[in-house]
Amino acid sequence: MENPLLTALIVTLIGMAVVFAAMGLILGSMALLTRLAGDKPGPMTPNHDRREPPPESDAPPAAYRAAAVAVALARARQSREEGDLDAEPLHTPWGDFHRRRQLDPCSRGRVA
Repeated sequence: MENPLLTALIVTLIGMAVVFAAMGLILGSMALLTRLAGDKPGPMTPNHDRREPPPESDAPPAAYRAAAVAVALARARQSREEGDLDAEPLHTPWGDFHRRRQLDPCSRGRVA
């Protein structure tokens, strides 16, 4: 094996074989793990977008949606009322430095 071209070819072939063997090992272990998990999806609605609710639930899905909308509206009203009290924006030393640097006519400003 004094020919450097032949040596490089043999090393490359061994390396490729090791890479493909490792990829096969990873693929095989992933297939084995998914088969062992056995997590089967539950029943779907006719349009296949959401799972059906569990049969033991007492309230209809419309009641859950209405409750979620009511909570969202209450939170939005509360945050809006709190936002009116805090009309002054927060100033931090970093924010002041950033604004000063952006507005200074002699500075570099934004560097793209």
